[in-house]
Amino acid sequence: MEFKGTKGEWKVSECITNGIKGYEIHWSEDGECVTDHVYDLHDAQLIATAPELLKALQDVLGSLGGEYNICDEAYENAKEVINKALNYENN
Repeated sequence: MEFKGTKGEWKVSECITNGIKGYEIHWSEDGECVTDHVYDLHDAQLIATAPELLKALQDVLGSLGGEYNICDEAYENAKEVINKALNYENN
């Protein structure tokens, strides 16, 4: 399963929209935005790290290769979240 969304490193930058301070998530040096106004810095940071978090979770599950010592529910929850992020209903 591969992430088919916006490639590249996502970065947070401060912005002002209609006089309201917020944050944009950029994915390129020329100002292309993943999202153009997020009110809270913590939310912006989470959004900006989403592709890295997805990749890390995929790597962890992939390294387990069916042989895992974590509880079945945690493993299934992780697979469900990955599928949700990748827009798969079942996999």
